[in-house]
Amino acid sequence: MAKSHLSLARLLNTPQLDRIVPHLPPAVLHRVIQHYGLEDCAELVALASPEQVARLLDEDVWRTPAGEAAAFDVERFGVWLAVLMQSGVEAAVDQLAGLDADLVITGLAATSRSSIAPPCRRSSRSRATSSRDVRPAVPGRWRSADISSKP
Repeated sequence: MAKSHLSLARLLNTPQLDRIVPHLPPAVLHRVIQHYGLEDCAELVALASPEQVARLLDEDVWRTPAGEAAAFDVERFGVWLAVLMQSGVEAAVDQLAGLDADLVITGLAATSRSSIAPPCRRSSRSRATSSRDVRPAVPGRWRSADISSKP
């Protein structure tokens, strides 16, 4: 593990990293984030262009359980918000402004809903909303109504 963090430290100390990162393919940044972890790659995310962040988020917040449709991972979206905020409010707003507005609104609504909702008891008749319950009504088109619980 120490070797991994040394490699990340060396990567983050690359001369002119701020000029290199915006030109990297999002797939490369995604692999780096998968390898080192999103929280440890906050500096790289801060250097990414809004277009790169949009692609990274698209790759990272969608989960496809076996045999099910892709679902929006609300908890992971919350981690992304925290990572974006590490660079400051203005930088986070700039990055969020480059994203699909419906996705941001849906993600923020779901994140705030999950963080303020009282604890739920699970029963055979109802179940608490999980991060896999948020799906767009039409793929690629988000709206607030897409945040729902399954019966």
